[in-house]
Amino acid sequence: MRTYCLDANFGLVRRILSGSKSCDPHHKQSFFLNQNEVDSFVDTYDENKYGSASKICNDFQAGSIITSKSKSSKLAIKGVFGVCCKHEFPTMFFDLKHGERLAYAVLAIEKLLERNENKIRVFYDIACKLKGHLQVRKIFAILNKIAFAVPVFHSYGHIFSCQKQFNPRFLDGFGLTDGETVERLWAYLRGFNKISKEMKPEHRTDLLTGGLIHYGRKIKKNLGCTLMNKLKRASCKMELAKSELEAMAASYPGGTLTQHQVKAIALQPEPCSSAEMASFSWVEEYSLKLQEYYWLKEEVEDLTKEITSEILSGKVDQIAKLDSHLSKVEVENGILIRWDVKDDMMLKYLSSAVKKKRAEILENIYKLNIEKIFYLL
Repeated sequence: MRTYCLDANFGLVRRILSGSKSCDPHHKQSFFLNQNEVDSFVDTYDENKYGSASKICNDFQAGSIITSKSKSSKLAIKGVFGVCCKHEFPTMFFDLKHGERLAYAVLAIEKLLERNENKIRVFYDIACKLKGHLQVRKIFAILNKIAFAVPVFHSYGHIFSCQKQFNPRFLDGFGLTDGETVERLWAYLRGFNKISKEMKPEHRTDLLTGGLIHYGRKIKKNLGCTLMNKLKRASCKMELAKSELEAMAASYPGGTLTQHQVKAIALQPEPCSSAEMASFSWVEEYSLKLQEYYWLKEEVEDLTKEITSEILSGKVDQIAKLDSHLSKVEVENGILIRWDVKDDMMLKYLSSAVKKKRAEILENIYKLNIEKIFYLL
């Protein structure tokens, strides 16, 4: 199962005044795809045809049609989209005439799947957004053949629930790969920016292709040493993990933990079921507010003269707001007489509401503790 890394670079631009294409590049399509094919795909790809995916992470500019509009009318090419394999060897590139639209990533993945019969793993800065987009469009031909992950250093810009789902350290098969291979390539290619932005299209493509060939040769030359170093690092990590697990096993009954038991602990479900975490009905919310209302009234009645008028006034204001809210709910839902704290209906719905409220609190505590542990690791 091969692994690829996708990313866009908006530093490798080309100015309109640099001229138009007069011939084909000398290197043909060694690395760069036919740009006419790329432009045709992007222009006909309607990203919002089936609606947009629900928000599952932060509002990234990448992948947005609105925010990807050109910031400069003087540029013919706004950047380069690139793909590298797991071992940092350049694989596929094409020019961007818009921002980092999802259409470019979809095209790159379709081209990769044409070259690979089996499933592949893909690192992408906004893999969460891309996967959600593919799910909305029901492109199962891609979804069934791709395992998505967010590069290690980029993952910390995502919300925690997204990190748990797409951080490669939590996913099977990604190993210690960081997914930042294209970023290291960009650091090299940015050196060509000042001259490539003034070139004709074919000359610019040849220059960047020449740079990619040179970079690929260096990677290939050092591949043996690189793989040996990675093997040593992986072996050390494995030994360290083994010793830590053995120490952990000593605290369990019987002093033994199997590999399956360890995995079960790592993947154990969150403490609350989906049924317990269901949203509150209006009558459950009403019962909770009503309970709070009666508690506050009882508290005010029990207050002594030693309590300051400011505190007392605050409590009275709370009661007035709750009374107004409850009256509104009662009118909307045809409740003629406000429920008493001991009414059967009150007790029935209050019981289910309290159960859901407890589940909600436990869920939040669980998430906060897991997040704290995660960031301390």
